[in-house]
Amino acid sequence: MRHAGTYIAVSLLAGSLAVLPARAEHIGWYVKGGVGPAWADDVEVDLADDDLKFDVGMRLDIGGGYRFCDWFALEGETGFIINYIDELGGIDDWDDSYVANWPLMVNAVFEIPTRTPLVPFLGVGMGMSFTTLEIDDVGGLDGDDTAAVFAYQGFAGLRYNINDQWSVSVAYKYFATTDPEYDVGGLSEDLELQDVRTHAIVASFGFNF
Repeated sequence: MRHAGTYIAVSLLAGSLAVLPARAEHIGWYVKGGVGPAWADDVEVDLADDDLKFDVGMRLDIGGGYRFCDWFALEGETGFIINYIDELGGIDDWDDSYVANWPLMVNAVFEIPTRTPLVPFLGVGMGMSFTTLEIDDVGGLDGDDTAAVFAYQGFAGLRYNINDQWSVSVAYKYFATTDPEYDVGGLSEDLELQDVRTHAIVASFGFNF
């Protein structure tokens, strides 16, 4: 009976996949845009004995590229990632203070051809990010500064091709930078953050030309 149940389950899965229409992947140019929540890891601050902690923020992506075949695409991506500061050293009155990234990335995207509207994908990217620290009058500190740093990311997700032009997808994205340094009013030396890292779940729309 146990083997019979397994056979029935596999048969049902195969049957459900079989009803999905066979479809070759679009080859050519495309654009996409997406948005979703972003969680930032705690960040070590070189001038403090505690880590910087963040509230849940947001990631917005805008990009586009060229799909060379049904398993590989190369794309450019920008947008922003913002997380408001929650706490540092027991001080939790940060109000409008935040860390934001404005990335400029080149991504290599690898897709798994399924010949169905459902397409799993994963990818890696690298480039740079303009990382902004805004401190809004906290403990004698006030001001903002932006640093340009090296950035990299990895992602994986699932896309559904609605038709030959439109698609929707959802992906997990890990984004990180090297250590940005900021000149903020109230400090005698630059403030350095160690490895700014964020995790995001991004829902996107895509359009093929």
